Amino acid sequence: MPWFQIKSANDDSIQQYDSLENAYLNQFSQHNWSCKINKIHISKLNIKDLEYFLLELLKGLESGLKLHFVLQHMHQGAHSKKIRRCALALSSELILGENFNYSLKKVVDATLHSYCDLFVKSSTPEQLRTNLAIMHEQIRSLQSWTKGLAKALIYPFFVMQVALIMWLTHSIINIEKEIIILQNVSFYSAISITQVFIYKAVGSNITVKILENRLISFRLNKLFCLLKASLYVGNSLQRTLTQLPDNFSNPSIRQDLLMVYYKLRLGRNYIESFPKYWFPQESLLALNASSHSGDINRALVSAAQLHDANWQRQLTLIGKVFPIITLIIAGGFVSQTLIDIYTPLLKLP
Repeated sequence: MPWFQIKSANDDSIQQYDSLENAYLNQFSQHNWSCKINKIHISKLNIKDLEYFLLELLKGLESGLKLHFVLQHMHQGAHSKKIRRCALALSSELILGENFNYSLKKVVDATLHSYCDLFVKSSTPEQLRTNLAIMHEQIRSLQSWTKGLAKALIYPFFVMQVALIMWLTHSIINIEKEIIILQNVSFYSAISITQVFIYKAVGSNITVKILENRLISFRLNKLFCLLKASLYVGNSLQRTLTQLPDNFSNPSIRQDLLMVYYKLRLGRNYIESFPKYWFPQESLLALNASSHSGDINRALVSAAQLHDANWQRQLTLIGKVFPIITLIIAGGFVSQTLIDIYTPLLKLP
């Protein structure tokens, strides 16, 4: 449903209507005859935007302001037009009595809706602040992983650019054929554009999806981070298991989550229900103990710690491999340039 900005003498709001005509009819029915309504586009909040949005929201709530007033303040003071519009839209929805969880999903990217369902619920202001803080921590963790990879690319990409510029400059000075120079310039442009694309992609949802589909350590760390956080905010294990599949694009982990849910529903114990590869080392002992105590939390916490440590090792390895590959490529261009420079000298009598 499209969004419309409604401006009148003493009010400014953003609401959804089927059409411009229905927007005016609704306002006129409230005797708001002097309003001006324009159809607008609200860009969805991505991971980076949502992290900033939640942080600002938490700052306002922790200072003692009510949610509506925090959103109004963000609408007036945020630097980003996207954030200002989203804050005003949410504020307008709250005035109309809409559920905050439902309204928040309207302004965030569809890939993040499941985070809203897990952590943002109808609750007291104190509970809402706690839930938003945990949601922010989960989003921040995703961002920190991708930011670490992006930072690892800065130095090798810089070295590669220097090598490419040396190679291109040498070719322009020494090659007389224009067609070859144009080819080299086109090649340099293509490499530079590819570098920019890779750097941008590393800090986006694309990298999260690639890591999730390629690395089991990433999937399991993400799974147990979300599982532990969801249980902490008061969700039941079965409710969490029904919602977690929406947080993953990898089909195998989605299927495993659904199988765990159905096995528990059929009355199976934890050992029979959970896949063994989810619980490495001592966490498997804690899982076995849960069949006697009925307490699964110790096993989940232990597994979460092990998967986090494993993923950090994998992340460190990836951060080392990327620069090595890029520096090898840069070294190839430098070597080619040096060969081109010194070859004529070696042919001198």
